[in-house]
Amino acid sequence: MKKITQLATLICLSLGWASYASAQITITTADMPTTTTQVIRATDTTTAPSPGSPSASSQNWNYASLKKQKVQSIMFMAPSATKYSSKFPGANLADSVVGTNGYNYFSSTAGQFAVTGAEQIVFYSGYYFQFELDLNPYFLQSNLPATYGAMDN
Repeated sequence: MKKITQLATLICLSLGWASYASAQITITTADMPTTTTQVIRATDTTTAPSPGSPSASSQNWNYASLKKQKVQSIMFMAPSATKYSSKFPGANLADSVVGTNGYNYFSSTAGQFAVTGAEQIVFYSGYYFQFELDLNPYFLQSNLPATYGAMDN
């Protein structure tokens, strides 16, 4: 009987400890887009969601009431699949630019995810203009791995 009581006490203490144990997410290179990633972006301009304030404690946000008014598809690919990859030698990833003809170029490494440049063809006043933007230094999106509360420049 004593062993059963000790086992029950141990289980109760373990369950109590488990309820206090929590972990924040860590975003790594494995979470970043790859050359086969497709991202669907939906926009709702009529609903003003109020998920609550951010906090370090566990929190659930519900966006079920949002409407999909404008849906856009973003495709990630190898820079070599674009016409302008030679202009962005530091890039190992590209994506299609929504709303124009062109691409954004990225450097995705174990230590960071950054924009290296962009190329777009824009139609304005009856003419097509091609813009190329080579960023130096790169536009850092996130240091990796990224954790809750981490800060960078």
